[in-house]
Amino acid sequence: MGCGAAVANLEAAAGMLARSGEGPVLSIAVEICTATFFPSHEPELVVSNSIFGDGAAAAVLDLVPDNRPGGLARMVDFAMGLFPRYREDLRYRTEGGRLRNHLSKRVPVIGARTVTEVACGLLARHGLSRNDIDWWAVHPGGTVVLAQVAKELGLASEALRFSYHVFENYGNMSSPSVLFVLREILDSGRPQPGQKGMLLAFGAGFSAFAALIEFAPLEPM
Repeated sequence: MGCGAAVANLEAAAGMLARSGEGPVLSIAVEICTATFFPSHEPELVVSNSIFGDGAAAAVLDLVPDNRPGGLARMVDFAMGLFPRYREDLRYRTEGGRLRNHLSKRVPVIGARTVTEVACGLLARHGLSRNDIDWWAVHPGGTVVLAQVAKELGLASEALRFSYHVFENYGNMSSPSVLFVLREILDSGRPQPGQKGMLLAFGAGFSAFAALIEFAPLEPM
């Protein structure tokens, strides 16, 4: 699932809670992107080698009784989409016994379109519009990717400022990246109780993922 895997992993964790009625569940995303460093003067590999980095993130999901605050955020719903016609635009292949990243020039446009399609479907399912989302945690795949996502969603670049911040400071860490953005939103954005957020990411396959969340009051110390 590549860069979108953390959102799918959160959905799996939420499903475990719902089925078992027991928690907590720890959702972990770890990527060693430097393992795919491939020396070359080819433009796509120069870009790949320049923007990717290693990273790790985790989230704790738990069931919360109705009579106490819900922690940092509530996972409301998830959506995903598979677009195999774009499979060749973003994938790995083995060359000379090493992993080589294939990243076509079309990835920013494809990623933005597919993730917007999935996000709009999720919003429609809950009778919501893009204007109902107060906070956007978009996978920081690169500045061109973020600009294209903002264009497709009709958002000002300021709405993705936390994604830009993560990319500028950590690079594209693949799946952990969107959780880094969520952490930045929680720490620096300080969402108000009841506000809604959206996690968006895409990856190989071609796949796109979305998670609708609602921010909750912090638990008392």
